[in-house]
Amino acid sequence: MSLAMHAQKRDLRKKDYQKIVSFSFLHPNLKVNIFSKPDKLGVKIVRIGDGNLAIKHFHQTNSSSLILYFHGGAFTVPMNTDQFNMIENVAQQSESDLYIADFPLIPAHSGQELLNFSEEAFKQASSTGQKVFLLADSAGATLAIHLAEKYRNQISGLILASPWIVSETQPANSTKEDLMLDPAVLNQIRDQFLVGLSDGDSFSFLDSEKLNNLKVLLIYGSEEILADTDQKLISALDNAADTEVLIDEVKGAFHDFILWNKLPETKKAIKKIADFIKYQRGV
Repeated sequence: MSLAMHAQKRDLRKKDYQKIVSFSFLHPNLKVNIFSKPDKLGVKIVRIGDGNLAIKHFHQTNSSSLILYFHGGAFTVPMNTDQFNMIENVAQQSESDLYIADFPLIPAHSGQELLNFSEEAFKQASSTGQKVFLLADSAGATLAIHLAEKYRNQISGLILASPWIVSETQPANSTKEDLMLDPAVLNQIRDQFLVGLSDGDSFSFLDSEKLNNLKVLLIYGSEEILADTDQKLISALDNAADTEVLIDEVKGAFHDFILWNKLPETKKAIKKIADFIKYQRGV
């Protein structure tokens, strides 16, 4: 763990950052959407139902790959600029086009509507003929895994950073001191997401039989309460046929550390993601 990571954790602990995150999850500011001024971000907006698909090209000549990104925020919080900067950095380093899923949010929209949106976004991305890489952080991983299960033969890679698998209940008494996430809040939002899904509360995003034939990069912090769920995901991927998984458990890192762009661990993680995309693309 770097000195910068140590100092950042101390600062988050001092601010009681978990309470700040929990409040934002349960009382999100829905008046601000970074895509309300697309020209400022250099993106083109394609409307999909009650959500958007934001598309950005980086002037590469005939880019052969694109990244379809699903942001974190517990399905309740709109995408923020830190997430945009992170995924833009990955796209630039990997020389990929960027497709950002600005999906509708719960509780105004159901979990099923979010899954349906993710499928429509994937169909538009895959229609380009480019190699499609799914990248997601935190809650967005549930949507990306859903697509990987359904369209596994059509994606070139699945990249998950600090994934939250919404079908899994979080333990109330974790031995880890998570600086970001409160298990009770996650479980409350989990229940909201699962209501009305076609398979009900038994809906699982960790079915080995649906995770075959994938190339996966999994990055997470050793200090996350979600690290236990990551182990379940790793087990499911290990039991899937013809699936290859690269695992990077970052020592001392907190949940979604990949959004804190000044940390050396974050810079290494972003480079690893870009290198993974280029390798799978054959560069």
